[in-house]
Amino acid sequence: MVLHRRSSLIIEGPETEKDSAPADAVVRLLSGMQQLALLFAAARESRPVSVRFKPSSDLNQRFSLRCGVPSTGSYVLPIELIDQSAQRSLFSPDELLVEIKEFILAVSIDDKQRASEILPDSGYRERALREIRAFSPTQGEGWSASFVVGDTTGVSLNGRLSKNIHDWLEIGLAEQATMAVIGKLIRINFDENKLFIRLPVSGRQLECSYLPEAEVDLLESRRDLIQVTGEFVVDDEGLPLRLTAVSRIEPVNLSPLIFTRIEHGETVLRLKPPLEVLPYLDEETQQFFVASEESLDLHAIAETRSALADEIAHHLVFAWAAYAKENDDALTLKAAELAKSLRQRLSEV
Repeated sequence: MVLHRRSSLIIEGPETEKDSAPADAVVRLLSGMQQLALLFAAARESRPVSVRFKPSSDLNQRFSLRCGVPSTGSYVLPIELIDQSAQRSLFSPDELLVEIKEFILAVSIDDKQRASEILPDSGYRERALREIRAFSPTQGEGWSASFVVGDTTGVSLNGRLSKNIHDWLEIGLAEQATMAVIGKLIRINFDENKLFIRLPVSGRQLECSYLPEAEVDLLESRRDLIQVTGEFVVDDEGLPLRLTAVSRIEPVNLSPLIFTRIEHGETVLRLKPPLEVLPYLDEETQQFFVASEESLDLHAIAETRSALADEIAHHLVFAWAAYAKENDDALTLKAAELAKSLRQRLSEV
């Protein structure tokens, strides 16, 4: 097949300085892009979408993702969709890659109307959003990526994209009381869409009824500790008795958060050297993610890992405006020391 548009995935971050990239990032991006291409192809052909998306063998043949030899500099990985079938498709694989890029761009700029025009079927649209969220880096992962098709400007895969997807998927639950609970996975009942977890401190068992679309998250999160988010029912003491309409299931990730660049509102800050903080669960309940960095007067606590990363970003942006950009003469001695530390580590883009 002759490529009409050269496409590539570009990975950037502290680990790409020597023309390399984290292996898990490469695997996530490639497997995610392959699944996304199959979703878009199935949507174009108006195939029915079910809870478990299983592309047919002919779809796999006609839209098979291949990667080329990486280039130097930032980790540039050429990719292409090739058609291995004997039967020609009504649309080219190149068209599909353009469509995927346009969809990701619509999400990144929070354009719901454009995203709906590209993927009119809400079932495919939500599944595509979940797939993009799964392979895109969140704020604090220490790397970012962009997807380039042809000679056009690439679209960024970063923390802002992940946050928009989270907000879009949670719109339906905005007016309902939701809770995120951490516990040890005990068992799963796929037939009834139920899972059971044990809370770390109290040892109580919690029944959780998950939405069918959350099963994709569940299959990726079968670890010791998981976090489930959904509507909750409490007992007489105000403790969670069970969760219903669970919309998200994810492993409890306590690996370091690495910040090289922070985007919060209209402010963009670059950190050099990168800021690395190690999150941990609070001792009292083990239901909250906590992180601190004394040199930057940073103390953050949040219900989820992604919310913790947002709290850290918010703190640094606020501290930058309140202290680093102020005249030292207007600051107390302690505030001036903090301002100095911030200026040594951060710069505004």
